[in-house]
Amino acid sequence: MKRNLFVLASGLTLCAGASFAGGKPEWTVKGASSEYPREAYVTGVGLGDKEDIAKERARSEVSKFFKLQVSAKLDSAMSETNRGKGDKTERSFSTSVSDSVQTVTNGVLEGVEVVDAWKDPATKVYYALAVLEREKAKGAIEDKIKDLDGQAQEWSSQVDASSEKLGRIKAAMRLLALLKAREDLNGQYRVLDSKGRSIPSPFNQAQVKSLANKAIAQLEVYVDFQCAMKGERGETRSDCGDEVETGIIKGLTSFGFEAQTATTPAEMDIVVSGKVATGPMKGDNKTADWKWARSTVTVSLKDGRTSKTIQRFDVTDRQASGDYDEAARRSRVKLAEKVAKSVREYTTEYFENQ
Repeated sequence: MKRNLFVLASGLTLCAGASFAGGKPEWTVKGASSEYPREAYVTGVGLGDKEDIAKERARSEVSKFFKLQVSAKLDSAMSETNRGKGDKTERSFSTSVSDSVQTVTNGVLEGVEVVDAWKDPATKVYYALAVLEREKAKGAIEDKIKDLDGQAQEWSSQVDASSEKLGRIKAAMRLLALLKAREDLNGQYRVLDSKGRSIPSPFNQAQVKSLANKAIAQLEVYVDFQCAMKGERGETRSDCGDEVETGIIKGLTSFGFEAQTATTPAEMDIVVSGKVATGPMKGDNKTADWKWARSTVTVSLKDGRTSKTIQRFDVTDRQASGDYDEAARRSRVKLAEKVAKSVREYTTEYFENQ
């Protein structure tokens, strides 16, 4: 592919493609070039006070099609989850699949090229045009999707054929991880395809997902949480609510697990337990009229069949309200949501790697 780039004695890159009046390249106005039509290329235009900055921004514009831009996620001082005893050094199956998809996407983006650059003589602003060839990128993604389909068919067969609950759960969790990865890649494929087409699945995904979710629903979780509460002045109180236990059961049920308290731990696949502590805390100057409460818990996650500790982790949350009791209640509700989410993640990781 010939690049219409010329270099002046000053080292400035100048575009020699189609131009508007005054020598301005068409792509600086339209965002696309007739030499690199959008039917065949994903294009991105970047601006900057330096040529390198403009080129990098042009590449970033192409990357946005794959949603790889990094969003600034500020860590909130209001809540935190720390992983403790039981940490695993091996990667989970889901992580491995996700990483393999990321590798494919990164490889696709390595094909992004800056093919033109121009400096506006009036404003001194640099412009750069980056392109990605659609068909070449689609080929790499299609190959990976076919690989995922092969793995998914294998695990789908095991979900259906296994006579042992643990085997079905493991196969189901791996199958769902593969289906999610396929959906992510197919989304990228649709962006690259000029007509927005996707790659059809070789099997009925809705049916396969239903089969996997039924297997996971067989996972029985025993939930046991106590709660201790201090009043607004630090006095011990006995009226701590059941928001945590109830919220965790609700959260795990929404994830497809069979969670309950009305049984004995020895009969369950997973045992989740902990003691919640709720107490007052000072707010900041901007919220002086609000009452703050913090709830914390160390969660123990065990294999109910072997009593093996799967994970121990800490969760905390703080909430504010004009009424202290309401702030305490809110903090326990949010705490329960976080615990349920973490239990799902650690349980999935545990069974995937069995």
